[in-house]
Amino acid sequence: LGVAMELNAHPSRMDLDAGRCRQARELGVPLAICTDAHRPQQLERVEYGIFTARRGWIEAQHVLNTGPWQAITDRRRQRLADHELTSGGRRR
Repeated sequence: LGVAMELNAHPSRMDLDAGRCRQARELGVPLAICTDAHRPQQLERVEYGIFTARRGWIEAQHVLNTGPWQAITDRRRQRLADHELTSGGRRR
């Protein structure tokens, strides 16, 4: 479907475990590692997400937010065009 999965790196919200990360990789589903930070000090949570991703054999090439911002916006634009969606998720 052209979607990605979020690996939430908050210690109590790590719903995508290493096994599911590996399964996503095997299926070609890209991941995005999110810190779920609400203040700057919480950005260090990204380490939990990276550790989980590595246990699932995830490399930088499998993580959307390790590349340039333009690649993410291009991917989104293409997905919307492919599915004829507006930015609000409605059909054109």
